Amino acid sequence: QIVGIVGPECSDSTKVVASITGRPEIALINVHLGSAPELADRILYPYSYGIRPSTSADVDAVIALFRYNKWTRAAVLYNSKMLVDYNSFLLFQRKIIGTASLTYTSSASPTQLPLEQLRRSYVRVIVSFLRDETLKRVLCLAYFKNMTYPRYQWILFEPNDDSNV
Repeated sequence: QIVGIVGPECSDSTKVVASITGRPEIALINVHLGSAPELADRILYPYSYGIRPSTSADVDAVIALFRYNKWTRAAVLYNSKMLVDYNSFLLFQRKIIGTASLTYTSSASPTQLPLEQLRRSYVRVIVSFLRDETLKRVLCLAYFKNMTYPRYQWILFEPNDDSNV
């Protein structure tokens, strides 16, 4: 007998799973509460509960990855007009000091992000603070430029609305 489900992470998946599990005996716990406002509606989704780790926990996990893998260089991709999570961005900058040197790349347009320049610079760890359509386009470009695992490690920060820095 199923008593609960942990996950999913995105709003669309949460809606589908919640419609299937919307019974009192099955709780749905979302590790990242989806951004869709209707998920907070207790009438539509009475057994769906969301929890979100703090910004600091997200950043600490990424810093631990850097230390564990002995990564000393990374590129940071961001869009200055639409930063995914300013708190994570600042905290990451502060905590990475002494662990790795960073190359910052910003652009208002995803097609102008210099992935080819990153490829020539031999940076193999790329931390992204991009979101939505911009992130999709960048990942597609990276795929077509063969900038994928195992040669490249991509770390993607998601929007995080909490203030537990």
